[in-house]
Amino acid sequence: MLILADTGILLRLVDPAEPLRPPIEGKVIGTLAEHAATRPNWRKLVVTHQVRGKQVHDARLAASMIAHGITHILTLNGADFARYPQLTVIDPTDTP
Repeated sequence: MLILADTGILLRLVDPAEPLRPPIEGKVIGTLAEHAATRPNWRKLVVTHQVRGKQVHDARLAASMIAHGITHILTLNGADFARYPQLTVIDPTDTP
C-alpha cells in the first residue's frame, strides 16, 4: 500500500529528536509526478466541497493522490482531509 506523507510529517522525519517524529517503516519514495487527471480532480473537489483559502492546497494534494490511486495520507492535520471520502487519514498522534 502506498501512503502519502504530507509536509508536516516529512519535516519531522529529518529531526531524530522531534517528539512527533512518526515511526516510519518501509521504503520512502520521492515525489509524485504531475498526472493529467490532477487538475480536473482538483476542480471537482474544490467545487463539490466548497474549498476556500489555504485549504485549496490540501485539495490539490488530495486531487493528485486520487489521480495516482493513493488512498492513505499520513498527516498531523487530519481534519483538513476528512472532507474527502476517497482518502483515509492516518494521524501518528492518534492512539489505538
